[in-house]
Amino acid sequence: MEGARSLDVERARRAYEGVYAAGQNNAISRKELGARLGELPAMLRSHGLGQTFAFCMAQSNRKNGGKVAKAYEATWKMLAQVLLPGPHCNDGSYPEQEEVIQWLRNRDSRDDRRALTEALAYATWLKRWDEVLLAEGGAPASAKPSSSADEDGDKNAK
Repeated sequence: MEGARSLDVERARRAYEGVYAAGQNNAISRKELGARLGELPAMLRSHGLGQTFAFCMAQSNRKNGGKVAKAYEATWKMLAQVLLPGPHCNDGSYPEQEEVIQWLRNRDSRDDRRALTEALAYATWLKRWDEVLLAEGGAPASAKPSSSADEDGDKNAK
């Protein structure tokens, strides 16, 4: 049971960091990002992982898409960051669109189910943190995520 709790705590932390960072980006409409994150769990349930990624990528690639396109881009990148294996899992970077497409094409049904389950759990956290941080016009400065090193230092100080 402790392992499941630890995994959920990690999901919450990463989702918080992603939503916070996206909320600080002036190129992304907070209203549009909130709408995209709010609909993400339902999209995943209704259409599955591959179609959800494809739709968000297509919308993010629209010419003259502006802040709406940026919100879709932030959405698929936050989701891809936690689902795809690689260095971006820990360094805060995002996988490239082609990398995500390759990953989507090379999964088997067991991997697909596991990834969809993880995506749903993570998407729920993204939606919740959006409601907390962005719904009121942005995260307060005091809500800035702390680094893992800071958290380790705090644990050792107690």
